[in-house]
Amino acid sequence: MTAVKATIFIFILLALLCSTVYGHAYSKPSRPASWVCYTTGGAADVAGGNINISTTKCDSGKASTLNTVIGFGCALIAILGFGSNFIPVKKFDTGDGMFFQWVLCIGIWLVGVVVNLVRYQPPFFYPVFFGGVLWTSGNALVVPIIKTIGLTMGLTIWGATNMLSGWFTGMFILKQHSGCKALNFAGVGIVIISTIILSFVKSEGKKKDEDPFSEKSPLIDSEKARVSSKAQSLDGSLSDKVLQSNSIQERERITFSKTSSSSMSDVLGKDEDYSWVDKLGKWPRKIVGLSMALGIGFLFGTQFLAVEFMRLCEDDTHSCNELDYIFGHFTGIFLVSTFWFAVYSLYMRNRPKVYPKVILPALASGIIWGIAMTGWFVANENLSLAVSFPIITAGPGFINSAWGILLYREIKGWKNISLYFGGFFVSVCGVIMVALSNNKVKC
Repeated sequence: MTAVKATIFIFILLALLCSTVYGHAYSKPSRPASWVCYTTGGAADVAGGNINISTTKCDSGKASTLNTVIGFGCALIAILGFGSNFIPVKKFDTGDGMFFQWVLCIGIWLVGVVVNLVRYQPPFFYPVFFGGVLWTSGNALVVPIIKTIGLTMGLTIWGATNMLSGWFTGMFILKQHSGCKALNFAGVGIVIISTIILSFVKSEGKKKDEDPFSEKSPLIDSEKARVSSKAQSLDGSLSDKVLQSNSIQERERITFSKTSSSSMSDVLGKDEDYSWVDKLGKWPRKIVGLSMALGIGFLFGTQFLAVEFMRLCEDDTHSCNELDYIFGHFTGIFLVSTFWFAVYSLYMRNRPKVYPKVILPALASGIIWGIAMTGWFVANENLSLAVSFPIITAGPGFINSAWGILLYREIKGWKNISLYFGGFFVSVCGVIMVALSNNKVKC
């Protein structure tokens, strides 16, 4: 628990430092001049695909060493945040995830409020709202994807699609990248290979001698324990000897032998653990899962598109600073997550599964995620999407695996460790190539 508290404390300090320094990096201008930016090359021809954000004064001087350092520094914060934001909820039961995601999005929105205050409350840019809608809509499909094709394959597919979508947006739609394209292409390809390598790293779960009813046990064990407890209340108490046993298999065997099938139906509920996914056949399930993974990768990868289009400065009302768009983006995330939680509550007949113990950890998780996303916004501004996307989408998987190795001891064995460090080395090579491609000198 000490490591968790230390992690949260470090990220809060980093957030305050970055928000204060970057938010006040410019002297406070008179309003509304602080949100005015002008083009030097005339209006961008969006329909013809002749968009080039580098022709606007928003990016004048962005090639300076200071901006490059800020960009890569914020990219590092984003990587650490996205790779660590689930640590606070690691040992807590999140149930079906709907209540958890809602509280998490409240934490995200709180970060947006703080950034909005630091930036002197700029105007609310409504188009950016839909970026949050895209992210939340994709996030709502994560659980069905895990049920259809599994976490490893799902994460690999939507991660790679996310990376390629964002990179393609910056490289070919916005045409932000003016460095060595061949080096950038090669780096992106290597980063994708490292992601595939990382997908083969297996987690061994809990220790053999660990109490299955301890707070650190996996979610499935705590669910089984709760089912056994409910079944016991329906059909009388079990012997004290069994209650004191640490063997979950023995508890389940005796519980199921003493509980009728009708009683267990009442405990589990008819639809609680049986969703539309379970009705699909083998191949339809794979096709649906792959399609959804590709879809949410595309949604995640295009969430910044509205921000970047507005920074083209088609008129004099849009801001050059990406921090001014964070509140709108995070508000979209919060409102859509609230909408889905309301729909879920209606579906559950106003009896949603609420887990009080997960409230503060979920808020902390959302705050860390919000800080990481804020870093991503700043990295986009200073590096461009074609550089920031491959770097930021590649790193969190390795940070998460590092926590599994060092803190939770879930990743063991020479094979897994070798795959981790091999993938990490390949990823570092790809990231270095992408970073070097940011140089304004042509190949």
